[in-house]
Amino acid sequence: MTFGSIVTVPNITQVGLAEPYLSVEEFKDDPLANSLDLSQLVENGGRAAQDSAIYRMILRASSKIDAHTCGPTGTLNATQVTKQGQSFVNREGCVTVNPGEPRLLGCTGVEWGYQMGAWSQIPVDAYHMWVEETTIRLKIGGGAGTVQFAGVGDLSALFQGRTSGEKVYVNYSYLAGWPNSFTSTGSAVAGGDTLTVVDSTGFMSGMQVTIWDGFSTETDYVLSVSGNTITLVNPLANNHGLGVNVTTIPASVKQACIHFIIGMVKSRGQGGLMISSDGSAEAVSSRAEATDDDEAMAYDLLDQFVATWGRS
Repeated sequence: MTFGSIVTVPNITQVGLAEPYLSVEEFKDDPLANSLDLSQLVENGGRAAQDSAIYRMILRASSKIDAHTCGPTGTLNATQVTKQGQSFVNREGCVTVNPGEPRLLGCTGVEWGYQMGAWSQIPVDAYHMWVEETTIRLKIGGGAGTVQFAGVGDLSALFQGRTSGEKVYVNYSYLAGWPNSFTSTGSAVAGGDTLTVVDSTGFMSGMQVTIWDGFSTETDYVLSVSGNTITLVNPLANNHGLGVNVTTIPASVKQACIHFIIGMVKSRGQGGLMISSDGSAEAVSSRAEATDDDEAMAYDLLDQFVATWGRS
């Protein structure tokens, strides 16, 4: 059978990187990680080889976080997503869509139509879009300043030029998730007020961000974003090098990532030996039991972030 064309789902054009939730240095500095022998993750390998192994485990742990919270194609990272669906016009000439996201940031574009593929654009402004924590309300009838009539039957919708109860097709784009990236240069110096990151998707004026950098960790607010450069409200208190995590992601997600990685290390055997207070190695309980305990703690931390349904 020969296929001449294909109608695709809209989310193949998602914008945003699925960044990991930890840097290698963050994991190595964590007190829980310090109780493990991380020197032989790659047998007889040097520091670069061990760090590379840790980074690969961070990627796998971050993927597990995304799959548990947002489904197999989703991520907690801030992403611009496009979805389509069907909705019904209410008496105010509005339709409501529910993206099903654990954190909705804003709506970036909408088109609608009575027929599939026959789209009319909705202006991106406060008169036509009302964004709440989990839903987006879209005004497809009337305009700015139009008087709303509440009364008998469907008269209010008629004044808006739409009929209440009509089914329409909606194609909409929105931003959702937690902005999360890493510094792409080592030029962030104390007293400066800018950071250059790999991906600035979702960072917006007024957001509180944390720069996770060991003893130099600090919190600030975003003043503006231009390209991948973030300007902060206050000067930096510390110098920050390359690969430092700049994020709004809650610390509990980072802790879940750490637990997943520790479970992976323990499952290896020798790499899972615990170092006691006197520096000697002590055997942990069975590999399966040790891994299960850490994974259970990770999933407990993540349950509050689970989406209504996965980002698709």
